[in-house]
Amino acid sequence: MAFDGIVIAGLVKEFNDKLTGGKISKIAQTEKDELLFTVKNNRESYRLLMSVNASLPLIYLTQTNKQSPMTAPNFCMLLRKHIGSGKITDIEQIGFERIIKFSIESYDELGDLTTKYLIVEIMGRHSNIILTNQDMRILDCIKHIDFTVSSVRQLLPGLDYVSPPVQDKTDLTEISETANIDFSSPIQTADKAILSAIAGISPLTSREIVYRAFGRTDVKCSELTDNGRNKLLYETVKLAKDVQQNNFSPCMIINSVSGKLMEFSATPITQYESLAEIKEFDDISVLLDTFYRTRDMHERMRQKSADLVKLLNNNIERVSKKLGILNKTLAD
Repeated sequence: MAFDGIVIAGLVKEFNDKLTGGKISKIAQTEKDELLFTVKNNRESYRLLMSVNASLPLIYLTQTNKQSPMTAPNFCMLLRKHIGSGKITDIEQIGFERIIKFSIESYDELGDLTTKYLIVEIMGRHSNIILTNQDMRILDCIKHIDFTVSSVRQLLPGLDYVSPPVQDKTDLTEISETANIDFSSPIQTADKAILSAIAGISPLTSREIVYRAFGRTDVKCSELTDNGRNKLLYETVKLAKDVQQNNFSPCMIINSVSGKLMEFSATPITQYESLAEIKEFDDISVLLDTFYRTRDMHERMRQKSADLVKLLNNNIERVSKKLGILNKTLAD
């Protein structure tokens, strides 16, 4: 799935439109690595789901409510203490990374108005949710990362928050007509070269850039002429400008034959041609909510069907053995 910097940029725009200025009315920790916020703003109530599950990290607005545990975990209690009833004043994407920073105003124990920051990192198995004070000192995080887990970056209460190490890449939003992308490798494909040079894009997006330039995705760097490189750079800059101007087109890619969900994207996808159906959405959160609910339903159905097939196979095996015994008895 393409939960990349472009999707995060689209979510940040949507969150700012709907949540900025809103009041946090409820905080629940529905799973050990999942939070559900209820935010009231402009006479509307929104549910913000954030999960840092290692295999499926995500964040979006959802219509689905989930049951909270009878006893709230410690991290949930700390969030309620520091930002419960707080006002969301700003939401931003850090760099062009998969990191969202919520600025929240709330009153402390002395009645003074303070700003806290809730930082959500959607980065695979390194995903985390961190609460800091206005000096960016960590108050707590949903996953504690010490020296035994990482020698590069620790996330523990009392430490200063430090952003993840930056890759040696150029952010998509900083790409210009004069950018220098290395297409010199004779064995590398053009989409891999773009992916290696630009931060914040997924393999799906890099393939789409190549497809828009050449009408196919398997173009090798060794095939590129100066004109070909200019075409790729033109399409990359065009995509960057769309993101900078908040021109998003959320869509879901569905296999035309099997009906299986394949990918989602915040920008138009054309590379699959007739092999896939493209379903468009008005909001990225609605897209993500639909995608993950549908995938979860299909996964549950697959699991149930697998259990039924196992039960049937066991019965067939048992009856076959019984039939063999009865035939032998009849022959005797």
